[in-house]
Amino acid sequence: MDHYSDVVIIGGGVTGCSAAYYLSALGVSCTIIESNNIASYASGYAAGGLNPLEGYEIPGLLSDFAMTAYLMHLDLWGDLQSSTGIDYHGRVLDLLKICYDDSGLAALAENKNIFDSASDYGFKADLLSAAEIHELEPKVTENISGGLHVYGNAGVESYDFTRALHVAATQNGTQTIIGTAERFVSDGDKVTGVIVNGDVLLCNTVVIATGPWTREISDQLGFDIPVSPLKGEILRLRLKEGTLNYDLTDGNGSVYAKPDGLAWVGATEEPKGFDLGISDSARKQLWSGASKFVPALAEAELVLQTACLRPVTPDWLPILGRAPSWLNVFLNTGAGKKGILFGPAMGQATADLIVKGNSDTDISLFLADRFVV
Repeated sequence: MDHYSDVVIIGGGVTGCSAAYYLSALGVSCTIIESNNIASYASGYAAGGLNPLEGYEIPGLLSDFAMTAYLMHLDLWGDLQSSTGIDYHGRVLDLLKICYDDSGLAALAENKNIFDSASDYGFKADLLSAAEIHELEPKVTENISGGLHVYGNAGVESYDFTRALHVAATQNGTQTIIGTAERFVSDGDKVTGVIVNGDVLLCNTVVIATGPWTREISDQLGFDIPVSPLKGEILRLRLKEGTLNYDLTDGNGSVYAKPDGLAWVGATEEPKGFDLGISDSARKQLWSGASKFVPALAEAELVLQTACLRPVTPDWLPILGRAPSWLNVFLNTGAGKKGILFGPAMGQATADLIVKGNSDTDISLFLADRFVV
């Protein structure tokens, strides 16, 4: 083990690997401590959608940050995939939103404005009749009133994207230790080292990127970091005939058309603590819900069912910036259901804070101070 690193990053998910990527590109020596394997949790199982225009507090407090993150993804695609040799299928997607009645059509007409307002970023949306929807995607149920064809959404394969960030950081000198960060070694208001696998890894700075497990570090930092796990289960299905042409949603469930021909269905939102087991109830819920608007999925083959934990905060905003009362500990966590989208922006902001002392991206809403009583 190398017993010194400028920055120790605890957590090998997308936010931790993003921080390592941007820090190492600036010549900062980094070591990632990961308890399992890179992208072994939510960062490896997420659907990989990059929609910056919808979600919790989008439109709202997260709108600007989400669009910044989206544009960073577009900038990364060429260089990151070519430099690492990992094709993580960064791509612009078409999405069909469908509805079953006139009230649904009215809601989609209102929703259209969100995408049309982002036309400068390549987004637009068209209201379509049921016949026009079926022409684009024949596998959609006949029992619809129409839909919205959205252009501009993007997607990646989450596991490969996170792995590409890690490989690029490794190419820049980042080291990775598989093990447990047992406790900090501190001197006053500074952490001087991390004990991992029984050894002391000395450092100048620590980044906490431990996702839903962030709260476990609260005792060492002296304040509660309110990040909780939100379980999400996803089905990976193979249609008996053909593949889907588009990502699809009816507002209650979503189906993602993947590059390998599989259809991913999900995800659930279950506040079940740290339970990572897959469940019959989630499988039935997801499968029946998706089959309502894509009947062919009812006879599809179940290839895999996965479960992961998303790190959510009470206000659904991420936690970034210096940890209260510590000079050299930075938090990089709490991205909720937008971890893959937010990952690069969170990593870049963390790198900027460590190297320059400030972030080009406004993170004032995301500071941990908001939770300190």
